[in-house]
Amino acid sequence: MHNDTLIAPLFPPRVITNEANPIQLQESIFPEEEIFIRKAVPKRMQEFIAGRLCARRALSEIGIEGFPLLKGKGRAPIWPLGIVGSISHCQGYCGVAVAQKTDIESLGLDVECVEQVSMDTWKHFCNQQELS
Repeated sequence: MHNDTLIAPLFPPRVITNEANPIQLQESIFPEEEIFIRKAVPKRMQEFIAGRLCARRALSEIGIEGFPLLKGKGRAPIWPLGIVGSISHCQGYCGVAVAQKTDIESLGLDVECVEQVSMDTWKHFCNQQELS
């Protein structure tokens, strides 16, 4: 089930990943999802749309089609029953990881542009070997 995305090696084989450059996506999202970005600035709209489209592609690999991803607490996506997932984006990139809850209990993904992360921040998410 693993695919050829940049983020796929970060996860166990039962996790499906998808990624895209938000600017390159021309597909539309569900009307139920559009409600959440009606008043958003164009950059935020692009990121939101990219996240939903990447999630839809990943979910389709698990056999889930046509499921609108609404927002729940803290603006987190409400995944289909039995699915865990994570969406993250930064300038020019959007990544998604999803899995069946029977295989993976929870998922987290946070992407950042390297040059925008201060050196003090690195120690909070990298181990000593990665810092070296």
